Amino acid sequence: MLVGGTRALLLGPVAVHPTRQGEGLGALLMTASIEKARALGWHRVMLVGDEPYYSRFGFAKLEGVEMPPPTNPERVLGIELQEGAWLGVAGEVTRCL
Repeated sequence: MLVGGTRALLLGPVAVHPTRQGEGLGALLMTASIEKARALGWHRVMLVGDEPYYSRFGFAKLEGVEMPPPTNPERVLGIELQEGAWLGVAGEVTRCL
């Protein structure tokens, strides 16, 4: 994805079947995904989700990042895989072509 012209990896959706929730599979998927993104050289990752859940992996609300409607701006979260990777990154989220 591009955020105001800057590349970012969009993660998700990540889901675990209700019969397997509570077993740590979601956390395993998140941790593995973040580490794979880092290994592939991504500097920033974003997702749409609940901050109370995803904050434990380092995600925080992104200010100024505009996902297409009907996305709730309060649920647009990001993590830096390189220090300062989200500094100054803002704008409309679009597909890389």
